[in-house]
Amino acid sequence: MHAVHRLVRLLVSLPLVAGGCPRSTPPSTPPAPAATEPQPELPATVTPEGPLHYRGELNRPGGEPLEFFVELLPADGGYAGKLFIPEQLLFDASLSEVSVAAGELSFLLAMAGARLTASFDAEGRPADCAFEQGGVSLTCSLQPADPSVFAALRSPPRPQTPAAPFPYDAVDVEVDNEFDQVHLAGTLTVPRTPGPHPAALLITGSGAQDRDESLMGHKPFLVLADHLTREGIAVLRLDDRGIGGSTGVLSDSSQAALVRDAAAAVAWLRADDRIDPDRVGLIGHSEGGIIGPRVAADDPKIAFVVMMAGTGVPGHDVIREQSVAILRASGAPATTIELARNQQAKLLRIVLDHGPEQARAKLEEILGTSPQVDMMLSPWFQSFVSFDPAPTLAKLRCPVLVLNGELDLQVLPDQNLPAIEKALAGNRDRTTVHRLAGLNHLFQHAKTGSVSEYATIEETIAPEVLELIGAWVVAQTDPAAKSKSKSKSKSKSKSKSK
Repeated sequence: MHAVHRLVRLLVSLPLVAGGCPRSTPPSTPPAPAATEPQPELPATVTPEGPLHYRGELNRPGGEPLEFFVELLPADGGYAGKLFIPEQLLFDASLSEVSVAAGELSFLLAMAGARLTASFDAEGRPADCAFEQGGVSLTCSLQPADPSVFAALRSPPRPQTPAAPFPYDAVDVEVDNEFDQVHLAGTLTVPRTPGPHPAALLITGSGAQDRDESLMGHKPFLVLADHLTREGIAVLRLDDRGIGGSTGVLSDSSQAALVRDAAAAVAWLRADDRIDPDRVGLIGHSEGGIIGPRVAADDPKIAFVVMMAGTGVPGHDVIREQSVAILRASGAPATTIELARNQQAKLLRIVLDHGPEQARAKLEEILGTSPQVDMMLSPWFQSFVSFDPAPTLAKLRCPVLVLNGELDLQVLPDQNLPAIEKALAGNRDRTTVHRLAGLNHLFQHAKTGSVSEYATIEETIAPEVLELIGAWVVAQTDPAAKSKSKSKSKSKSKSKSK
């Protein structure tokens, strides 16, 4: 699932930075008025005091305004701030260099290299507002917002989130990836029926995800683990590197390193007395739908693979089409979309064709000194954009369930499903593919599939998706069904030998 996630946030923000807007040049300083001219007396501005809450809109060139929320609270004689951008899946992002003084408000969102500055009128209301990122200047607006809005942003209603008491055991566990010297913390849920049990490892999407893959109040992996464990499947879910109780630095980790994390988790499951080592499978969402097949391709003992919005084409192709789809859904005109597509292709080509030093120089010519450049040169991003999942998928011989939402704007079904089916042609008899109508990248029922909808939808995962995954995994791990399948296979083999 962002998801959401590191990938989404980068792709939504890149068109903003690199959408063909020329770098702004400072206006020349106007001549000072003659000393003899009387100067009008300006009204004194009022500086707001106490907690400050604002709703804002950023005027994107050629597209719909981007809604955001700012919370500023008094702290240490100044202010501490948080920024929320629901459409970009940004919640409780810490602000730095917050200043509320002399009729002006300003703050820095360091993670995006973005600064907002606003002035106050004589009554203390926000007036002019400007936003700068990567050499691009855009206008914006701020209006006071009710504090209750922020409570809703932080804790929206999520009726599917399971609550105790549970009819199964949930225990905190620790997994070590000894090769990378990384320690991973997680939760194992185990049925209370006699074991050993079949098991599934849940693999998160891109970005810093906790074991529940928490996003905007949703906890999809908690919901999925709860459903599967009630169906008799043990489930292991882990915090990503550097998150929760896990060590390591995610941005410094290539996708191959994350594959090793998942392989270490599989080994841990097989060594646990509560788990049947021959019935351990993988369920991955988004980038997890790439990592799962990579583990299975090198491990013929994997019992099954579920790809939830996994990809079938190289990462740079996914990014190019994803950013276009998101811009189109936001209402951007064709000219803006085409400019963004071309600029995106140029940036990706630089990353793919040059070494880090040369690529940095070329990227900074376009984007300036920006955290986006650091992101694009990170081991994770470079490994993602260069990896083609097709050869890996072609190696799979275990049962594979492929799921993609019809309204998915991050992993487009038209782009990825045909490529996945082609790559899995040699495993066709064990492959099941579902293109699910009305569902988005998070497998929620949605109207448009836009990223901006994720936070507004109360549903975490469509119930039919939970039922589909649960029934399929139970079928693949049923010892009786497996025995029948082997008998049929032997029967066919004898028939052919005659």
